[in-house]
Amino acid sequence: AAIMINKFASRDTTDGDKVVTCVYTGHQYVYTGAFFYSPVGVLSREHSWPHSWMPTFPDLDGDEYSDLHNLFPAHQNEANGVRSNLPLGNVVTVTGTYLEGTVGDDANGNKVYEPRDQHKGDAARAIFYMAAKWNGLGDVWDFPNPISASLVPYGQNQDVLKAWHWQDLPDNWEIARNDFIQSEQG
Repeated sequence: AAIMINKFASRDTTDGDKVVTCVYTGHQYVYTGAFFYSPVGVLSREHSWPHSWMPTFPDLDGDEYSDLHNLFPAHQNEANGVRSNLPLGNVVTVTGTYLEGTVGDDANGNKVYEPRDQHKGDAARAIFYMAAKWNGLGDVWDFPNPISASLVPYGQNQDVLKAWHWQDLPDNWEIARNDFIQSEQG
């Protein structure tokens, strides 16, 4: 997935530095040279459809795990680790924020993660894409409900994702990203 950053998502700044933006929070990560994801680094690759939701879990070798349509750069400690495998949703009771990313309870009292506005439609489309593209691989790719019987005893609200799609339609960057991924993955 670092190929996505090095060939598409990074932008040049000054003095040979480059910058990548966390899709959830807007955090700007400045670096020099080639980009590498690291579990202890600032940015990690976020699976919009969390790995633990995949019927093929815990497999790390399948194409579904590394599908670039589902992977985005996210701040590991302040976004990816905070979201974990929570559903995405509209936070009404905030329990934590980092820049433009928020975690807290939705109107039903369920703990959810809310990304910044300009990524909501992108995330919704990535999640729906995974459900359609990989359905039948390993099992039916339904939204798990519950996500976890003990920790997250509810599922992803599809109505929220549908609303986010309409609130944040594909922009030029997302269209170019789709075209780039098509050139890489076919």
